[in-house]
Amino acid sequence: VKAVIPAVPDVLAANAVRMAAIELCQRVPFVVRDALLDTQAGVADYPLALPDSYVVTGVLGLMLGGRTVPLLPPSAFPARGAVYHRGERLLVLNPAPSVDAPGCLHARVSVMPGQLSCHLPREVFDEALDVVAAGALARLLLIPKTSWADKSTAGVYRTTFSAGVGRISNLALRGGVSGPIVMQTRRFF
Repeated sequence: VKAVIPAVPDVLAANAVRMAAIELCQRVPFVVRDALLDTQAGVADYPLALPDSYVVTGVLGLMLGGRTVPLLPPSAFPARGAVYHRGERLLVLNPAPSVDAPGCLHARVSVMPGQLSCHLPREVFDEALDVVAAGALARLLLIPKTSWADKSTAGVYRTTFSAGVGRISNLALRGGVSGPIVMQTRRFF
């Protein structure tokens, strides 16, 4: 970012990079973490909070005591399974666990960096560094009354960012495999 706009202050550049990474992670659930929670007998509500200023954006899978628990939409409750309430970042189990067990509830969650995060997830650097840089440049070039402001160039970087989001989305949908997915059928004799 500083190579393209040398006049931008470091704090402003870092904030633009962070905001672009947050937007990318909101649009594509490709940064995944595992959360181990302790269950308590009779307790059905479990808040999902992760260290390192990560914010949970969704639940991808859930296991309780080694068995898969189905994830249900909030409208399906009180069916047997689990419901994730995104606004409250709360996981509700039905029925409530009957025993106290440390680390018994295993949730696979998609995350994004928080507003106060000082570092970005490794996946962002490995898979989407160019995408985040384009998003940050688009944001910086749209700041009015600065020596580097340029709406037309910002539009080019915004388009590059959107195309990169599509590329990362396809990569996430393929499970991290970037090559073509080919399926061969067995011959029937």
